[in-house]
Amino acid sequence: MIERNGNTHNDMGYDKASGKYATPAEIEAKREARRLKKQKLREELLSRGLDPDFPAECQFIERPILLVPHGDNHERGLPLSIMTYNCLAQTLIRREMFPESGPALKWFVRSKVLLHEIKHYNADICCLQEIDDVQYDLFWSEELPKFGYKTIYFHQDSKSHGVMIAWKEELFQLESHMNIEFDREAPAGIQPRTRTNNVGLLVALAFTDAFRARNNRIRTSRSGVIIGTFHLFWHPFGTYDRTRQCLVIKKKILEFAGTVKGDYCKMFTGDFNSQPNSVPYLVLTQPHAQLNTQQRTSIEASTAYRYSERRNLGKEYSMEEEEEEEEEEEKREYEYDQGTDPWNTPRPDEFDSTEEQRQLVNNLIDRCNDVPLCATSLYSIGYHTVDPTHIADHHEPELSSWSTKWAGLLDYIFYVNQRPSTPATFETANNIAIAGYLQMPTHAQMHNHSQPYTGEYPSDHISMMCALEIY
Repeated sequence: MIERNGNTHNDMGYDKASGKYATPAEIEAKREARRLKKQKLREELLSRGLDPDFPAECQFIERPILLVPHGDNHERGLPLSIMTYNCLAQTLIRREMFPESGPALKWFVRSKVLLHEIKHYNADICCLQEIDDVQYDLFWSEELPKFGYKTIYFHQDSKSHGVMIAWKEELFQLESHMNIEFDREAPAGIQPRTRTNNVGLLVALAFTDAFRARNNRIRTSRSGVIIGTFHLFWHPFGTYDRTRQCLVIKKKILEFAGTVKGDYCKMFTGDFNSQPNSVPYLVLTQPHAQLNTQQRTSIEASTAYRYSERRNLGKEYSMEEEEEEEEEEEKREYEYDQGTDPWNTPRPDEFDSTEEQRQLVNNLIDRCNDVPLCATSLYSIGYHTVDPTHIADHHEPELSSWSTKWAGLLDYIFYVNQRPSTPATFETANNIAIAGYLQMPTHAQMHNHSQPYTGEYPSDHISMMCALEIY
């Protein structure tokens, strides 16, 4: 055989040890052995939920969509999938807090994994929190359009990260949006107790003609989707302020919906820094919230906490002081998320509140109950039917946030309904069906090291996604 380099032999079959050329059968056997080895490695990666066609440093644990059974006579609705994901702002990362994470913390690595994960799950609408201001301009607004998304972003001027909503341009067109700065809102005269710099974003997305044409056999009166995303106050003693922010959310959703013409289903998502047994979750999901003893103790005790002078709402600071405060704020926020902050201690079982504190709390809860809007966490409706092994309070998954010192559920996808719905009546009462849930990991399935971690997750939060059918 004459090769291009002029050699008269095919060196592929030459065995240096024996000084002989392999026979065609021996060459084929070696090829088959290599193929089987690659196949075994591929199957091993797939069994661990990893993508064998993606570089090792950019792998993540791929989770299945757990389908909700509806029976043979189920009428199909307009398909819609919603993701919420706290992507971990790069400006919040302190390497000493992630001793095991190594290169997984670097943005040039994390960004690829985050993007690959979003591309893989391919949600119609993505609601993202902790999006770095600089990376929105340099990365997200450049990369997501390559996968068919349009984006909108909002952040508070003194904060280095904000929230973003991305939607498939083929399916939706943006009708309007509303930016929300929680510190600037005082519904029913209820002022914030401290400066939080938290924000939210609401958008009205109308179905495109192309989307309707693709689903022309499905009848619906819906015009589109109103969806919001929020990132609430992180402070361990911030229960009162988070509850006040939930009042703002309820008021703003109604206000925004009143400006949009048409029949839009309404949803909101985000990192609420609140667990299912907390007061914020209660006032969002119950039309007439009534606090139990533990909840009342938690929120009344939070009114007694005295924040630092730097959080004074009425005081002006220089640019240098603002930057210094932002850096310290972000460090404390991250330390709290990781369970390393000394404030992160158990809440008191008892608290001897004053009459003023009780009135402050009662007024806030009453104003929340006055708003004719309640919401239902979509995971609480049916996740227990497809993954009954690890259901926590209110039928919610165990966790969406992970560190070696603390883990729990902080993130939600809420559906707005004017009246409370039980799991049995939710779908018929709201003309919506839940088709599937992105599976959430259990405590037992997580390794005893912090996230992000190479080959596992690119953030300290775990993405959540619901597949819906709208009628």
